[in-house]
Amino acid sequence: GYLKDIEADRETNYRTFPVLFGWKATCIVGDVLVILSVFFCFNLTEENDWRPLSIFIISTLLAIAGQYSAHRAKAPTPENAAFAIECTVRSFLLWHLAVIVSFRPAWLIYSIIFYGLFELALYFRPRKEQI
Repeated sequence: GYLKDIEADRETNYRTFPVLFGWKATCIVGDVLVILSVFFCFNLTEENDWRPLSIFIISTLLAIAGQYSAHRAKAPTPENAAFAIECTVRSFLLWHLAVIVSFRPAWLIYSIIFYGLFELALYFRPRKEQI
């Protein structure tokens, strides 16, 4: 489970981490996962090539912004989780693209197109609260 579904999971008796341990604990685990993701992605990314490094930095900044947003939320509501979840999804995708471009620099243009299509799908999704 993730932050947006805590109440729905609780009502349906799903025993997800957020239901069992709450919003704050889930955010802390999220922090640890971001740190691990940054570490592993950086180690898989070519440091001497600006293309994957740029994608890596953008992704890391998005992940930090999402975590910051989740920690700052006043109440555990789906509305308060939306930005954090969007940042998380974007950062996961971009970290993967950074690794791909690191191993296949010529795929940068395809990665940009793919990410652009992802953003279009996110923008045009039928229900904005669904992520």
